[in-house]
Amino acid sequence: MKLVLPIPPSPNGWKRTHPVALQVQKDEYREAAWVRAISQVKPTRDPPELVTIRATFYTARCTRDEDNLTASMKWVIDALKQRQTGHVRWRQGIADLCGYLVDDDPAHLTLDKPVQVRVKTKREERLEVEIIEVVERAA
Repeated sequence: MKLVLPIPPSPNGWKRTHPVALQVQKDEYREAAWVRAISQVKPTRDPPELVTIRATFYTARCTRDEDNLTASMKWVIDALKQRQTGHVRWRQGIADLCGYLVDDDPAHLTLDKPVQVRVKTKREERLEVEIIEVVERAA
C-alpha cells in the first residue's frame, strides 16, 4: 500500500525550547499524517505483523542528509502504528484500535533507507510511504 503524506519537520527544526512545544508540534504532524492517510486507505484492526517501509521525500530543496531523513520518519511511523503510546487526542473511537502497522519495534518493522527526490516547486512536495507486508522473514 502506498500513502502520500505531508513532509515531516526535520529533526533540526524540532522545537526544543520547551517539552510542551515539542509535543504540540509532534501531535499536530501526527494528526495531519493520520487524517491524510485515512483519506487514502482505511486502516485495519489487524494490520500485518511484519512490514517493510520504503519512504521517498519529494522536496523542492534537497537539504536533508541521510540521518535526518531517517530521523524524520519517527513521527510518520508513530502516526501510522496501531499501538499508540501516551494520550492521543486525535484518534477517536474505533480508530484507536486500527493502524497500518502493528508497532515500530524491530520484531514488526523494517525501515529501508529513505530516498530524497528533488521537485520543482513547493506545491509538489510530499512524502510517499510504501508499506509492504513481509510474509516470511529472511533467515
